[in-house]
Amino acid sequence: MFTLLAGYIFGRGGVAAGVELKKDLSVGHVIIDSPDELYRIRGSKYVQSGTGYIYREVKKYLDKGTPVLFSGVPCQVAALYNYLGRDYDGLYTVDVFCHGVQPQERNSRTRR
Repeated sequence: MFTLLAGYIFGRGGVAAGVELKKDLSVGHVIIDSPDELYRIRGSKYVQSGTGYIYREVKKYLDKGTPVLFSGVPCQVAALYNYLGRDYDGLYTVDVFCHGVQPQERNSRTRR
């Protein structure tokens, strides 16, 4: 379903924000602007993603009038709305089911 929603947003000149599994096996939100990049943010990651500056980046796009599809667990979607402080007509959000994901390990030496 996410692919269909993203296609709709791309067709309107928009971008999609989702979670990418990086080469170092960390996960974090990124913004893509093409259907060719969808592979980067598809699939489950099963750990809590880092949001970094994603909320700020989403706001920049929305302030320019660019439609944005944002995907995240419910607390991340709520945090985005809280950060924005107002409704945007061009914002579309998708809450991903949260099954009590684990935080990412910051330092492998802390694992026991």
